[in-house]
Amino acid sequence: MHKEKLGALIDGIYAIALTILVLDLPKPETAENLIDFIPKIQYSFIDYSLSFFLLFAFGTTSGALMNSLNILAD
Repeated sequence: MHKEKLGALIDGIYAIALTILVLDLPKPETAENLIDFIPKIQYSFIDYSLSFFLLFAFGTTSGALMNSLNILAD
């Protein structure tokens, strides 16, 4: 497998994980309830933010490792 293909596969996996993560956030039924809804989801939003930044950090680190990789065995 070529280094570029492996890097693209890893990027795709992180993109899918981040997309699925955002789908789990709760949504209010109407826009009028938004002010009352925000305090109810604060912990979900904190969990989402921490998970997003962790996945982002792992993704950028793996990208940096792939860029520094010189030889990939066949």
